[in-house]
Amino acid sequence: QTTIFPTMTVAARNDSYSDFEGSNLNEEDFSPQKTKKNESCCCSINCLVSGLSNFSIQYNYASASIATAIMTSHHDALGPNIREDYPEPMWAKEFLLSIVFTGSVVGMLTMGYLGDFLGLKVALAMTNGMIVLGALASATLSWGSAETVWTVIFWSRFILGMGVGGNYPLSAAKASQSIPLKEAIARTGAAFFWQGPGSVAPY
Repeated sequence: QTTIFPTMTVAARNDSYSDFEGSNLNEEDFSPQKTKKNESCCCSINCLVSGLSNFSIQYNYASASIATAIMTSHHDALGPNIREDYPEPMWAKEFLLSIVFTGSVVGMLTMGYLGDFLGLKVALAMTNGMIVLGALASATLSWGSAETVWTVIFWSRFILGMGVGGNYPLSAAKASQSIPLKEAIARTGAAFFWQGPGSVAPY
C-alpha cells in the first residue's frame, strides 16, 4: 500500500519522521503550508496533463478528414474532372476514417488496465507516446506510391487511436487523483472541456 505524505494525518506524519533520520527532510516539509503548496502544484500539473491529452484526442480525430480532402485534391483543387494527387483505394475509403475509432476501443479496453497495473503516470506516458508516434509516423513516413502512403497512414491512425482511446480513462483518473469527489468531478469536466477546442483547432 502506497502512502502519500500530503494526505497523512498529523499523528502519522510525526510517526514517520523517524523513518527519515539522516535524510534531507525536516519538520517543515510536513507543515500545513508546505503540504497545501505541494497539493496545489500536483493538482495543477494533473489538470494540465489531462487538458492537453483531451485536446489532442479531438484534434487527431478531426485532422484525418482534412488530410484526406487535401490528398484527394489536385494542388488543393477539387472537382469531377480533377486528377487526385493520391488516389484513394477502395479499402481506404471504407476503413481509413474508422480505423482510429477501432484503435480507440482497443486503447480504452487495455490502457485502463495498464493504469492499474503500472500506475497512472507510466500508462499515461505510454498513451501520449503512442499518440506522438502515430502522428509523426503518418506525417514523416507517408511517402512513395499512393498505395504505400495510404497504408502507412492507415496503421499510423490505428496506433494513434490506441493512444487516444487510452487517454479517456487515464486522463479522467489523473485529473481526479487524490482530491475530494466534488472537486474531482469539476476537474474531470474541466479536462474534458478541452475536447471542444481540440475538435475545431485543425480547421
